Amino acid sequence: FLLRMKNQRDLLLNRKIWSRRSSISPEFVDCSVRIYNGKTPVRCKITEGKVGHKFGEFA
Repeated sequence: FLLRMKNQRDLLLNRKIWSRRSSISPEFVDCSVRIYNGKTPVRCKITEGKVGHKFGEFA
């Protein structure tokens, strides 16, 4: 079980997000994602304060 959770966490670490209207869930906390702004992906570190907002607010 713990190994499966670690593998899921590794998949989220360097994720490229294309859908800016998606909400940020608690699983993304402490992950670094790249949010596509229409031209280039913008790197963003997800913190607890960003949970519940949309990805597009930070691109």
